[in-house]
Amino acid sequence: FYRIAKLHNSVPVFVFNHSIGDIVGKQGNDKSYNANVAPYDRAVRELADELAALRIDIALQMSIRGIKTEDFVAGDQMHLSLGANHDYAEIIYDGLNNIEL
Repeated sequence: FYRIAKLHNSVPVFVFNHSIGDIVGKQGNDKSYNANVAPYDRAVRELADELAALRIDIALQMSIRGIKTEDFVAGDQMHLSLGANHDYAEIIYDGLNNIEL
């Protein structure tokens, strides 16, 4: 996606997703969701670093703004709560407004 966006004179921005709560149960490979997503998150962050890509880090912004994960996620501990949708949109909006091109 990054290369395609750059090829078309667009400005790609990596968005690092929000943290999640403790999810009960295992996925198909008998690992938890958090165990499965951690290597993916690391790889995406390393790629963004390698590309010197613009980024918006939702989890970092949650920390800076004092937003607790348990207040951000819905009962399933993964998806946004109703109120968090506003916070998420504000974080993205502020992040895009602060990007210097």
